[in-house]
Amino acid sequence: MATGKITFSFFFASCFWLSVFAQAPTQTTIGILAFRATSSGHASKAEIIQEVVTSAFVNAKRFDIVERKRLQLIEKERELQKSEDFLDGYIVEQSKSVGAQVLLSGTYSGDSRLLDIKLFDVSDGKLKGALTISFTEQKKGLLEKMAALDSRYRMYQSATNNSKMLSDADRYLLFREVSKFMDEHFPPPLVQVVRAEDASGSKVKMLLIAGGTAKNIKKNDLLEVYFNETLEVEGEQMQRPVALGSGKVVKVENDNFSQLEVEEGNKEIKEKLDAGMKLFCKKISQ
Repeated sequence: MATGKITFSFFFASCFWLSVFAQAPTQTTIGILAFRATSSGHASKAEIIQEVVTSAFVNAKRFDIVERKRLQLIEKERELQKSEDFLDGYIVEQSKSVGAQVLLSGTYSGDSRLLDIKLFDVSDGKLKGALTISFTEQKKGLLEKMAALDSRYRMYQSATNNSKMLSDADRYLLFREVSKFMDEHFPPPLVQVVRAEDASGSKVKMLLIAGGTAKNIKKNDLLEVYFNETLEVEGEQMQRPVALGSGKVVKVENDNFSQLEVEEGNKEIKEKLDAGMKLFCKKISQ
């Protein structure tokens, strides 16, 4: 009889943990193939561009990156493939064997200063998305000014390769366009600040945020608190995230909510909340 109880309890305990792990959020695994250059004279710059693109994906903290050495067979086969708009069966199988869900390739033309990026879905080998970036000199000054205002870029810039082969304007343009492309095909979970949980006087100490295990929020995660400012630049409406402060997740309540202890910007965050402004959070790269 006792054995039956133990077996029964073990069965339900196993089911519980299996369901927990099954519901755990997973990140997209991406293989970034070596970027090609249309001429050997621009091979080094294509390599630097690839490093910057890879850093953007790493910085987003929503992806697992396949190690470069595990992609060598795929890259060799890709060189032999004639079509650029799908993956052949062998490449698909090799990609699956290294755990990749998507593959990213890039071709840089130094003469025209164009970068073509293609994203493939490994499940069927089909083209998932494409992006062309033109490194024009026309808006160099404007791009440099925008880079100085973009807190998301500054955080990324501190952790990436700063080779002089790419100007500050080109680096920012590359980061901005790749980030848009990334967000279009892999939308980040939106984590909104719900309310102040602990506030005294003009400062807030604790925030309730609408993000839990379902959005891959973990205890001790460092989050930046920000709001979106809308600016008009040369007739184009642009949203600029403005950092207010930061904090640490001290408790993950459930799938949907967590407690964020504010460490910086206590006063600024309180002022915006009192004014009824929508605030959001995003993970800080560590």
